[in-house]
Amino acid sequence: MTFKPSKIQVSSLVGRAVAGAEEKFDGQLAELRIAVGHRKPDGNGGYEDAGTTWLTYKASGEYAAPLKAVGKGDLVEITDAILESREWESNSEKRSALEARFGTLTILERKGEGKGGSAPAKPATPATDDEW
Repeated sequence: MTFKPSKIQVSSLVGRAVAGAEEKFDGQLAELRIAVGHRKPDGNGGYEDAGTTWLTYKASGEYAAPLKAVGKGDLVEITDAILESREWESNSEKRSALEARFGTLTILERKGEGKGGSAPAKPATPATDDEW
């Protein structure tokens, strides 16, 4: 088994959560699968799909807490992250994975909120007029 890691720092990634975050190691680590869609000009003034990059965002400690609020389909942004690409061979088959670590995650839009994917998520603020 050959393992070839490579790392690069990115300022921002925006994509959709494929599912809710998964906790591992008794909640010490959280992982979130994200799909980042790519578009390119179609030559007619519009755009066409140009593939999808799938990655896993891994976070621990204080960075893991926001992942619990992410649901399937939410639009998220990861800023100031380290991307790590790994390649290996298993059963004579080449495999690869892309992971983001150490960045800050922000929920830009909840699935079902907004129209056309442009409305920001409503901030979670406590009610001030609660009778209790």
